[in-house]
Amino acid sequence: MNNNKEEILVSIIVITYGHEKYIKQALDSVTMQKTNFKFEIIVGNDCSPDKTAEILKEYKDNGNYVFNVINREENIGATKNLYLCIKEAKGKYVAILEGDDYWIDENKLQKQFDFLEKKENEKYVGVAADFNDVDLDGNFLIKHSDNLGRHNQLSDFKTIQNGYLDFHMNSLMCRNIFFDKIEDFSIIYKIDRLVADRTIPLLLTDFGDIYILKDVVGCYRTCPNRYNKSPAEHSINMLNLYRKYEKYKFNNHKVDFSYYKARLIVDALMQSILEHVQIKKEEKKELFKDVNIKIILRCIQYILHIIVLIPGKVIKNKKIEKQEIKNKM
Repeated sequence: MNNNKEEILVSIIVITYGHEKYIKQALDSVTMQKTNFKFEIIVGNDCSPDKTAEILKEYKDNGNYVFNVINREENIGATKNLYLCIKEAKGKYVAILEGDDYWIDENKLQKQFDFLEKKENEKYVGVAADFNDVDLDGNFLIKHSDNLGRHNQLSDFKTIQNGYLDFHMNSLMCRNIFFDKIEDFSIIYKIDRLVADRTIPLLLTDFGDIYILKDVVGCYRTCPNRYNKSPAEHSINMLNLYRKYEKYKFNNHKVDFSYYKARLIVDALMQSILEHVQIKKEEKKELFKDVNIKIILRCIQYILHIIVLIPGKVIKNKKIEKQEIKNKM
């Protein structure tokens, strides 16, 4: 048991809204962590309409962590809730967990802390890990790396810029680049009211790469098409997001989102054909708004990538299905 006077080394940010069914599992997965350092848990409850606030009252500080609940009096949106919680973080490192997800490895924090403390790893701004996708009831669906069809050990600015997020935000521990308050990171909430899983990795990888462990450390509760968007609507939303990123001045990188824009356009067209959903005239206008020679070439590059990738992914998915059938027998 650690002494209360010890310095807080890790800040765990838990954001929650309407997670009455799930918040206890999320918090229990944090409090079960075995560490040789002191950490704090900062919970941002975004004016939940259910009994989330009542459940939060059950949690008390102990010698290993400090429990800080911030109950918002009005709903401010997921990203502003996250931003304001991060500003409260006192730790050398920050880990993030959404209130409907949870960790399954009791050594998750210790492993990542030890990694970032090593001198040879000072070049990394953060360390992430693999994650399981589960349904709303917690039933296993697929590993995050299998879902992507690949497992990269490293995520850098170019990877995120091209629209590939090889780790889940809930698996991440990063250096607290937000602590000195010198830089204005309000882009976290200004870019979008709900989405931060591209913004924070872009901000982080502007300072250094993120290393990805192969360990499965937690579970992400997935909800198919939770915002009920058509393929074109989804792509347009993401295109608008990246148009805003283009206006942000990153410290160490010049942005080029042409490949990701090409991906979004091609994916929208392909999904619309497969799902027999017609793209409206105004949607086409928004979808092709930025198209130029470079993006056309990038579209061709991405199509060729898909042609090469699909056979391998089909074979891999069949192997996964066979293994799941064996496991059930």
